[in-house]
Amino acid sequence: MTVILSTDWISAATNLGAISCSQTEIQALETAIGFSLPSAYIQNFLIPLGKGAGVFLQGEDCFYDQLLDLQSGARELLLEEKFPEVLPADAFVFWMHQGYQFAFFRIGEGEDPPVYHFEEGQESQTFQRIHDRLSDFLRAEWTLFEQWRGANPV
Repeated sequence: MTVILSTDWISAATNLGAISCSQTEIQALETAIGFSLPSAYIQNFLIPLGKGAGVFLQGEDCFYDQLLDLQSGARELLLEEKFPEVLPADAFVFWMHQGYQFAFFRIGEGEDPPVYHFEEGQESQTFQRIHDRLSDFLRAEWTLFEQWRGANPV
C-alpha cells in the first residue's frame, strides 16, 4: 500500500513554487532507467514537485532534469572512495547532496521501499538503511525544511 503524504504537504510545496512532472516525463524516465518507479515516489514526489519545489530542497540534486546524472554520479563517487559495494542493479539514486552523499531505493523492494544512504568517508563498508520507507524519507526532509523555515521565514 502506498503512503500518500498529506494534501497539506503537497499544498504547502505548491505554494512554494513546486513544479510537477507530467505522466509523459515519468514514462520517459522509466523507459530510460528500464524500470517502473515505485508509486510512493511518483505520487509523493514526481507528480507534485518533481521538477522543482521553490526553496524546498533548494541546493539538493533530486529533480527530474538531474535524475539520470545522479545514477552515474553515485557510481563515480563509490569508485573514488574505493567502496567495496556496488550499487545493486535495481538501485535508483533519487537524491544527492553536494556530490559527497546520496540516497537510493531499490526498485524490487516494493511500492514504498526502504531508503539507503552513502556518504564520502563513512566508516561503514556497507550502504546504510536510513528509512524503512521512502515516504518516511520525504516526510523527514519536509520536517527539516519546516524547522529551517520557522527559523528563517521565506
